[in-house]
Amino acid sequence: MSGICNFIVKPVNGPYNEIFKDHPQELRDLVEDSTNKYKLEFKTSSDLLKNFELLEEKNLFLIQQTQEAEKAIDDKKQEFKKIKYKLDRETEKVKEGECLKKSLILFRSQRY
Repeated sequence: MSGICNFIVKPVNGPYNEIFKDHPQELRDLVEDSTNKYKLEFKTSSDLLKNFELLEEKNLFLIQQTQEAEKAIDDKKQEFKKIKYKLDRETEKVKEGECLKKSLILFRSQRY
């Protein structure tokens, strides 16, 4: 792979040993192994920075999309509540009308 840097993890001596003392032995061995090489997909530190900036832009875009979707859902919920309230009122009016109609029929049948 062209343009890939090899970085050697150097042994951790001195005060840095304290940082890793609570980590598993396997991780400590990995950090302390001076022959361990990692291949990273960037040529310079500015390439790494560009990668982080691109990821940050993507994350911000996804956050914005999520917020817009949540707002759209909230708007639809509010619209649903208004429509439901309106339909419930209309249903009550129809029920009241039917009740009034039955009462009128009963009243007329008793009158004759």
